Amino acid sequence: MRPKSFTGVMVRAEGTRVTYRPAKVKHVVDEYSEFIRVAVTGPQATLELSPDARILLRVPLAGDDPAAKSVTPATFAAALARNRDQLPRIGFTVRVGADGRITYLEQIYQP
Repeated sequence: MRPKSFTGVMVRAEGTRVTYRPAKVKHVVDEYSEFIRVAVTGPQATLELSPDARILLRVPLAGDDPAAKSVTPATFAAALARNRDQLPRIGFTVRVGADGRITYLEQIYQP
């Protein structure tokens, strides 16, 4: 498998396995505001987080510090598990390594 990068939304987290659905990001500008919209485009799939995956959260999951920060795969999976109701709305840029595991996740900020 060759490394690849895409956008997706998280659906479920179980340990270090995350289920996601591919998505498209749309930059929206109207007369009053500017924002990002993430729309689901494909079927769900499950991948394993690499033990050394780099994960960057732009907004807190479960009341953490509001500043952007990096978290460990275990912390990320636990936060997703605690916030199941938010998952369909949380978009991420995802990079998958040659071994088929997620090596990088960056949360897409959506107000």
